[in-house]
Formats: sequence, C-alpha cells, structure tokens
Amino acid sequence: MTNITDRLSCSSLTGLLATGVALVLATGCPPGPAVTTALTDSESDSDDSQGGPTTTTMDPTTVTPTTLEPSTTEEPTTTAGPDPICGDGNVDAELDEECDEGENNDNNGSCTEDCKNARCGDGFIQDGEVCDDGDEGNDDAAYEGCTTQCQLGPRCGDGELQEENEECDSDDITTGCLSTCKMALSCNEIIGDAPDASTGSYMIHPVGAPEPFTAWCDMEADGGGYTFLKYDVQGVMNDQALDQAQNMCQAYGLYVLIPRTEAHLAAAWNFATNENLPPVGGGMVAADEYYLTILNILPTELGQSCVGMALNDVDCPEWMAADSLDNSPYWVSSEPKNIGQPSANNYPGSMEYVWNPDGTVKEYTVVSGSGFGARSFRWICHAQDKVEGL
Repeated sequence: MTNITDRLSCSSLTGLLATGVALVLATGCPPGPAVTTALTDSESDSDDSQGGPTTTTMDPTTVTPTTLEPSTTEEPTTTAGPDPICGDGNVDAELDEECDEGENNDNNGSCTEDCKNARCGDGFIQDGEVCDDGDEGNDDAAYEGCTTQCQLGPRCGDGELQEENEECDSDDITTGCLSTCKMALSCNEIIGDAPDASTGSYMIHPVGAPEPFTAWCDMEADGGGYTFLKYDVQGVMNDQALDQAQNMCQAYGLYVLIPRTEAHLAAAWNFATNENLPPVGGGMVAADEYYLTILNILPTELGQSCVGMALNDVDCPEWMAADSLDNSPYWVSSEPKNIGQPSANNYPGSMEYVWNPDGTVKEYTVVSGSGFGARSFRWICHAQDKVEGL
C-alpha cells in the first residue's frame, strides 16, 4: 500500500473523503501547506498504465474546515418536593419533630399540633389527665393546683381538710360545710348554697361563737333560711331578763328572737312546741310554749306607744325590732289583742307574750310598776341575716 503523507499541522484530521481528499476536522486549525495524498495500490496500478502515479495537490485555502461545537452534557432534571412542615405526616428530624400524625395531630391527642409527643406538663389535657398547668404549674403541694402526674392536687371537695385554706371539707351539708369549704354562719347561708336543703338540724358557726354548734333550720317559711336555737337556763331570770337573754344568745353569735313575718312566727312556734332540738344552757325542756315568752321588740321611746293597735312594724312604729338594722320589720299580730296594750307605761327591756294553742298570740302586756321587765328562763335565739321585706 502506498504511504499516506499528511502534511497538516493539526492533529485532529480524522477522515478521508470518497475522492481521497482529507478534511480538516479540528476546530480552529490554521491553513497549512498543501496536503499530498498518495493513492491506493489499485489507483496506482491504473495510473501506471498511463505513465506513473498521479499526485494530487490540494490548496488548503480551498478546503472549508468544519467547526465542532464543544460537547455539553446536560445534568438530569430533578423535581424538588415541598418543604417539610409539621402536619405533613412525616417525622422530620430537621424540624426536631417527635411525631407527626398529619391531620390527626391534636393537642388533646397522642401527638400535639407542634409535633411533640403528648406528656404531662405540656399544658394540654390528654387521656388519663384531669389537669395540666404546664411545666411550671404542676406542683404536688400547691392548693387547688395540678400535681406532677396531672391529677388534681389538694383542694376544696377532696374530703381532706387543708387547715391553711379550709374550715371544713365535706359534701354533707348537714355538717354546715359549704361548697366553698367554709362553715355556714347561718341557715340562710346553707340554703343559699344548697337550695334543696330540707328543714332540720344543721351545724353552723356564726361570728362570735367559739365553736360550731347544731341549730334548727327552717327551710320553708318565707323561702327558707331561718335559724333557731332553744335556750333553757333552769331557773328564774332577774329583773334584766331580756338583757341577760340577749347576752347569752350572743355567746352563740345569735340574738333573742324577732318574728319578721307571720310565716316566721308560725315556724318559731312549731320549733318551740316540738321536740326537735335539745336546748342549750343546761335546761332539759325540749318543747314548751314558754320559749316565746319574751321577744326582742322594744319601744322606740319611753312613754310612747300604739295603744289598741295591732303589733307589727306598720301598725305600731312606736315599737321596733331591736337589732342593728334600720327600720327592719317585725310581726306579732295583724289585729289588736288585749285592751290598752301595748301600754305607754313601758319599760325598755320587756313585754310579755301569751299564746293560743294554734300559735297565734293571745295577748302581749307591757310589764310596768317598779321597772321590772318581763322575765323568763326559756327563749329562742335566732340569726338576723334572714329578714323578709328588706
């Protein structure tokens, strides 16, 4: 085979044309000297018959070089997904998530809305918890707080007396323990706290009484809430009977009875004449009309009276309910009783009352003469916070 002479200076010449002409393929090769290309043996043989090999010389300036574009490789296209968020159903470490239940995330469920595992102290109440005051609020010792186990801490209503915060803790209203864990001051407070409470014996602890004691609560008259206590001193009272009785009642935080309405007086009569509550004061008589012998009703001014009139605050303003309330009502009768009463010859500490068997007043008489008032060794004490008409 005849040698091929390649005088191109650019090394990128890679192929031959069918005519035997070489192409310059390299990009940017400068024109060079003529390229001499030897023919193949067959071509040479045919040329020999015509007088020898034929040499073809090409002017490199007539050859149009082919420029190759630089090879570029495209990177594979990837589609980016949405940024991770709490609630997408995936537990994303970069978001410091502990859980992710997607649309089921719930602050009251097992995975909270901020993708944290539910726990006592997270501030949300989950199954098994009855409270959750948050990490800083849970305290086993705090009164009415939440424990570190997310259960109710010591509080009113747990049946345990917390002496620093409670006077009592019982759901038995007859003990006088209100829903606030405070002792009732009177029957009126009991029915205010327990409207369905029925007439009967209840513990109360009025202001001024050293200890709680049992009183009789009428829960029917005038809507209920009247407080009664029988007092029997076993003997004859001296001249200042009403004053002494008042002092003895006040030792229990109460006052000598003032009937406020006709219904109140009827309730007091039923209490006095029935064996419902033993008396205080040492006496043993449990039922007696003499408990209504004296009442805490006094003349507004000595020598003034409503002679021949019914005894109540409307018909007889010359007499008054002896309490700390201004113009408070009292009621003994709706019509006059014994002639000449209540007399203007009155003593500031007394009037004596006699009763019919049906509980209506038979007569009321001012005790005069030497200045002695009416005397009795039995009477009823009551609370003054239940006052109809004010």
